[in-house]
Amino acid sequence: MRSVVAAVLLLPIVPVLACVGDDPGGVTGGLDGGDSVSEGGPPVSDGEGGADSGAEGGVVCPSGLTDCNGDGVCDVALASDPENCGVCGRSCGGTTCSAGACLPKEIRGGLTEPQSLAVNTTSVIWARNDALESCAKTGCSGDPAVIAKDFVLWEGSPRKMFATDGHVSWLARPTAATSRGHLYRCEVTGCVQAVPASLEEAGFGGLVVANSTTFFRFEVSGSLYEGPIDGSAPSTYNPMAYSETNYSYAVDDAHLVWFNRGEAVYNNRGVYVCPLPCSKTPTRILAQGRHVAVRSGVVYASRDDDDSNPTASEVFRCDVDGCGGSGTNLTIAKEGVITDILADDTSVYWLVRGNVGNSSGAVRACSLPDCKGGPRTLASDQAQPVAIAQDADFVYWANRGTGALNTGSIQRVRK
Repeated sequence: MRSVVAAVLLLPIVPVLACVGDDPGGVTGGLDGGDSVSEGGPPVSDGEGGADSGAEGGVVCPSGLTDCNGDGVCDVALASDPENCGVCGRSCGGTTCSAGACLPKEIRGGLTEPQSLAVNTTSVIWARNDALESCAKTGCSGDPAVIAKDFVLWEGSPRKMFATDGHVSWLARPTAATSRGHLYRCEVTGCVQAVPASLEEAGFGGLVVANSTTFFRFEVSGSLYEGPIDGSAPSTYNPMAYSETNYSYAVDDAHLVWFNRGEAVYNNRGVYVCPLPCSKTPTRILAQGRHVAVRSGVVYASRDDDDSNPTASEVFRCDVDGCGGSGTNLTIAKEGVITDILADDTSVYWLVRGNVGNSSGAVRACSLPDCKGGPRTLASDQAQPVAIAQDADFVYWANRGTGALNTGSIQRVRK
């Protein structure tokens, strides 16, 4: 027994390829938190094309292969297996695995300027200028289902709709000639009529975001309202937020966050946080920002050099309790025009618009907490990505298109 153990220990162990993670250049590192075969972990490469028994019943695999199901057979290439891409059990959901990274999947193409996006348990739902449509998360098997139509969206922020498994709500105008808008709501399976009766008047312009219980609606003219997500009661005015030119909102079950463009006379520009329920004056935690996200007590904000130069965007993080007004820069260089941002417990994700009129946009991400290794690209060659959403496994986004008809699309990629 002593000679067998000694033989195993003399083998030069080389790490198996793992997911792209923090390595923008390809697939590196170990599996499931380590490169060893102890503790019943996955097998590792022996670097010499042979296989042998590892410690505690593990298996040493040839370089580039591993045993994902524990049967002692090294039959999975993590760099190219679409069901075990980068790490065991990481399925690409119907797309190719290349160098341990899943390629994007088009949910629906041929769209004209989709602008807002939401997901629920089964569906992807998007809003374009005159229709609300949906497809299964895995992709459209035919034409998208039409939930509602014959309304007019405002330009600007992508956050003009939210969805649950039962209902979808959105902000729009009934006609192009109408200056004031409304909050609409109907079943995700489709409205009884093409455009349902207005849930409430929403003023001019506006944004809407929601957590698990409450939606928050901001009017560009300067008022914040909140109401139950199921629409069981009208929203009520919340006087706690500054009512200037708030640009973007984000919310989780503990905090409401927004970026206020401010006015020089008031010097109120910055990113604000209000604990929920928002019943006291909010706290300014960053002096600059634009698009915002909040997750697990941390705020993420894109920041431009100034309003006249949005191509100089970077991504910063700041605790909801404050960070000295400046925050931590997660990006190594200027990202270009960032159009939307979100976060989960492991990464922050954002969209880079690229040049107007072509497909030079991208979906980018940083691993938390400090973006070790720098930002990574989840998808490139995108046609003006403008709105982002997520579930536990995938990031979804809407490409507005190159400006020509039917060049927009809905895409997703494995986290």
